[in-house]
This record gives sequence, C-alpha cells and structure tokens, in this order.
Amino acid sequence: MVKKYFKVAFSCLAAMSMTVFVGCSSEDNPITVGLGEHPEREIIDVHGKSYDVTGAITTGAVNTVGMAYGNISGQVDQTVMSAVYERYAVGVQVAKDENFTSGCKEFEVTPAEDGSFSVDCSGLAANQQYYYRSFTKIVDKYVFGSASTFTTNDLTQNIVSANAFDNSDPLLKHQCNADLTKIALDQVGKGSCYVGVAYFRGNASTSKSNLTEANITSWIKNQWTVLKDSSLTQIPQAEDMLIEMKPIEEVAANGDFTIYTYRMHPGTNATKYYWMPFTCIVSEDNSGNLDVRVKTEDRNTYVVDAHSTASYYGFATSGLVDLGLSSGVKWSSCNFGSSNIYSKGTTRYWGQIGTTYDPTVLFPGTDISGEVFHIYDEDDPTKIILSFGDAATDKDPTLRMPTSAEMQELIDDCIWIRVNYRGSTSYSGYVIVGKNRNCIFLPMTIGGNVIEYWTSTGVDNGSWMESYALLTVYNSTISASRRITGVSRSGNALWIRPVDMASKQ
Repeated sequence: MVKKYFKVAFSCLAAMSMTVFVGCSSEDNPITVGLGEHPEREIIDVHGKSYDVTGAITTGAVNTVGMAYGNISGQVDQTVMSAVYERYAVGVQVAKDENFTSGCKEFEVTPAEDGSFSVDCSGLAANQQYYYRSFTKIVDKYVFGSASTFTTNDLTQNIVSANAFDNSDPLLKHQCNADLTKIALDQVGKGSCYVGVAYFRGNASTSKSNLTEANITSWIKNQWTVLKDSSLTQIPQAEDMLIEMKPIEEVAANGDFTIYTYRMHPGTNATKYYWMPFTCIVSEDNSGNLDVRVKTEDRNTYVVDAHSTASYYGFATSGLVDLGLSSGVKWSSCNFGSSNIYSKGTTRYWGQIGTTYDPTVLFPGTDISGEVFHIYDEDDPTKIILSFGDAATDKDPTLRMPTSAEMQELIDDCIWIRVNYRGSTSYSGYVIVGKNRNCIFLPMTIGGNVIEYWTSTGVDNGSWMESYALLTVYNSTISASRRITGVSRSGNALWIRPVDMASKQ
C-alpha cells in the first residue's frame, strides 16, 4: 500500500540550517532590484521608515537539476542588510510562469557567514520549465533578484520492472524492482517520486485501452486526498481500476519493493486483472494545485483474481492473534462455539450464559466483558436460578467479549477484505488484516452479505435494553457499511468473536 508521502529531505550545501518551505508571497509591494522607482538605488518602507536595499540580493546559478528538484544558489549582501534591518529572511522562489503565480513555491534558507547560500527546491513537477529568483524579506517586504529559468528532468521509461505474484500471504504480494540508477539522480527530490502498480479488471482489449499513462495520471489526481494519507487503511477505490503506490524512499538499495494488493473483486475464476507498473512524480504547490507525471512500462500480463479462486494462507487456525493494535488486544482465531476459522459458531443473547435467559435481567453496570454473575435461590443459597454475563468468559476464563471500543478499533485500524475463504468449501466473509499483517477471518453470519457480532457494552438509553453490536452489510463491490450500533437484547441472538482476557483494561 501507499504509506508515507512527502517526506522531503532538505539540505543546504554551504553549512546552512534546515530549509523551510513557506509558500510564495502575495504582498502588494515587492521590490525588484534594478526595476524600482529609483533605478540607481532601491528603497523600501518598513514600519514607516525607508531603507536602502540596493544590491541586497543576487540570484545565482542552478547547480543541479533532477526530476523533482533543483539546487539553486544565491548571494545576500549582509553589509547592506545589517544596515537595513536586524531580522530578515533569505531564499528562493520557483514558479511555472514569469509572474511567479502558477505552481509557485518558496524556500527559505540560512545563508553562510559570507552571505552565500544554496537551497534544494524539492517537490517540483517533472519535465517542467520553472522560473526562479532569489529573495530577501524584511517583515512583509520582499526584495527580489533577477529571474532566470531551468527545466526539470523528464521521467525515464522502463524504470520499474515487475515480477510474478505471490499468494502465499493473505494479502496478494506483487514483487517489483526499480532501476535506481535512473531514479537515484534525484538524491534530494526523491520525496516526490513514487513507484507503483496499476490494475485493471477486464480483458486484454479493455485493459490495453484503459491502462494508459493518461488514465493512471487522472486517477491518481482524483484520489490523491486519500492516497497520500498514510493513516488510512481502507482507501475507497473503484474495483475496475486499482492503484497501489509507495514513495521511492521505501525501495531497497537493490531496487526491490513489494506492492500488497487487497481490494480485488471477489468474482469468479474468469475475473482477471491486468497490471502495469509505473513511476510517477507528484507535485503540489502551496495553493493545493496538483501536478502528476506518470511513466509506465509496457506489460501485457494478467493475474486471475486470487481472492475468489485460491485458498488463503497465513492464518492462525487456533488460539489468539496479535493484530498489532494500539490497545494490545488479541483476537481469537475462531468464533465463540467454533473450533475452525470459517465456521459461524454458536449464537447467544446478550448476557446469556447456558440455556436459561431472561432479557429483563439488567446488568448493574455498562459492560459485561470478562464478568459472570449468578442469582441464587433465596431459600437455597447453593442453588443458582439464573446466570448472566460474558458467555466467552463463562466458557473459557482466558477469553472475554470485546468492548465496543475494541470492536471500533478493529474497524478503524485494520484492513477489511471481502473474500470467499476457500477450504474444502467456499465460505463468505472478511479477511481482517492487522497493522503487522497478521490476519483473522470473520465469517458472514447472515446469508452471504451480513455479519452481526455482539460487543460487551450496553447502551445507556434509560432502560439498558440495548447493547452495542458490530453490523456490516456488504452492499457493493466497492464499499461496505461497517458500524457499531445499538441492538435490542430481546429476541436477538448474535455471534461472538472473543478477545484475550489479559488485555482487559
């Protein structure tokens, strides 16, 4: 998956401090050296006082250029500036037009003792002509050096080569390799460079017409809000066109990288995905305008949708599974009342223990996780007339029902993949992938599209006659509704997926 974005490393080549991206100026009174009202000298007004800034800033050369950056030098006359104002900023602006409005980015830097500086202008677009100029800024007044141009390098064809798929993992694993002799030219600007694979569901003809650089570029632009958010584990994508990408920083020294694909449509054996590896440069200016450049390697290979045709591997078939969640909760590999991972198990009314159940009995609190209670006969204190509480704990003291918060964590922090689990028979459900890529299988409980699982948490609605439950309705190949909702305790016997007792807070 796509996990980290825009971790751009800035460095200064002349013993300077860390570069800071601050955005281009929109103030109304920039002063351009040599072009002001006084050609022989430049005057600015700061807080009602005039200052002579003649010769304050000089734009230097472009030292190196990559696909997504340029290293630009300049010179500030510190004698002039020290006589003008005690505090000032120095840096470089780059933009796609000579008026410095389109695609404009601004980079500040601390100059060396002699006033020289160079700054890495990163996060630029590939194969793009840029205008650049040095600046110094006093409060909100800019003084600019002369402007010049440079053009970033274009992406190189055939950067990424992709090898075969590996379905020995619950996530479909696509092993790839990037030619770093071409990409590594962007030592600094690589924070804007990504490698990935585009998948299209269809046949060879539709795949060839749809897996194009233009379509991949358009799709990345449309989905960039979610693609760049590394905190999302469930990225809403259409099933016909899937994009998996990662920043070039995550590629190994030998160029190897792995794409994990998990949103493929759970169709029939005839469902095929054609794939095409790509490299892209993503640039976003301070106004939020996005520029995406994509280069693909021509491939005409397909993979049969393994989510519907292959058995899944990598599951624990018994015991507890650590999904790498922040709470530390471990989830049982099987449902309550089941000894295999694909069986639905046994239903229980909320709070039911054993065969007797009275929904009018109110638990004196808000949660029954890990709790078992008994009501005794007044005439015979040794005789239990009613038991209620956590059915999982009653059956196995090392287990308990999950709380609503723990079930919500399962929704928020795990990847949910709608699949048909294939053992000797096909079973409909969800592969739930934790942050550490460990997995559990949660079988559908009602038909092939709905699951309902109790949590241990009651609903404070005045009567305590509802409890929270996980409800998932699989309503399309694109999305599903997963939520924690209140369900009446009376007349509703649901399923339970236990968690470990040791993690109880």
